[in-house]
Amino acid sequence: MIKVLVICNPFAGGGTAQKVGADYEAFAQQQNQYNFTFYYTKKPNDLEAIQQQLDQFQPNVVSIVGGDGTVNEVLNVQDVHQLTIHLVPAGSGNDFHRLVYGGISMTESIQSVMRTSRDKYDFGLCNDRYFLNGVGIGFDGSVARETMRMKVPFVSSKWKYWIAIFKNVFFYRSLEVEVETASEKIKRRLFMIAVANGTEYGGGFRISPDSDAQDGLLNLILIDALSPIRRLFNIPKVESGKHLSAPFVTQYKVDKVRVKSQSLMHAHLDGEQMSGNLFDIQVKQGITFVV
Repeated sequence: MIKVLVICNPFAGGGTAQKVGADYEAFAQQQNQYNFTFYYTKKPNDLEAIQQQLDQFQPNVVSIVGGDGTVNEVLNVQDVHQLTIHLVPAGSGNDFHRLVYGGISMTESIQSVMRTSRDKYDFGLCNDRYFLNGVGIGFDGSVARETMRMKVPFVSSKWKYWIAIFKNVFFYRSLEVEVETASEKIKRRLFMIAVANGTEYGGGFRISPDSDAQDGLLNLILIDALSPIRRLFNIPKVESGKHLSAPFVTQYKVDKVRVKSQSLMHAHLDGEQMSGNLFDIQVKQGITFVV
């Protein structure tokens, strides 16, 4: 019998995941060929408790109910990327779910855990943390930081994200950064550095439309320092994926990259914020998904 551990972040999507989890449990009770157990996370980075669930239940499949942040959290539990992963989109950003499953309905997404087909996708490692979609350093890292720190009652995560975007469009200061790949070293002021595995992050921003999450490489996208007015006019291009031909954008295919600066850099991994003066990033291969 196939054993499925369902990990649900009840706070994802402003509480949407709580309802999705209840629907999922109702579906699971009707199945005889699969053994389901459900764990609802109690706090951010509930890694120790998730590890205990894995150790006790020994699942074949880990089904994750939440957004990209929840997926990133579970991915960083020890050895979970060696199991088969299934995704149910219930967060404010569900970018990797769209990449793997397309635009299927919530009901179809839950039911897809029963599929027998499997496929392998790349993932990445930044310093000591794994990611699926990508790493954003600079502008979008600062946006992620502002969004997480924002205390505005009755405002959704999506609106907080857009407030942070517009604030950083006008007030973010581009940093002098050194970017080193296997073939070259670049040192200049940059507005944004994206190291992408998937095509989208940030809830639908097509930062890297040329990415292939199964090619064993990451797409490195560098955006030069821009004035606030040029930022404002080009944000829609980044959202739609039409920015790559701009003269201030450079794209590379890499298997690893090092980004460092004397200034403190803010970054995000799949939307989860981190800061530092050095980011060592490399591609990993072979995480298995139900598809």
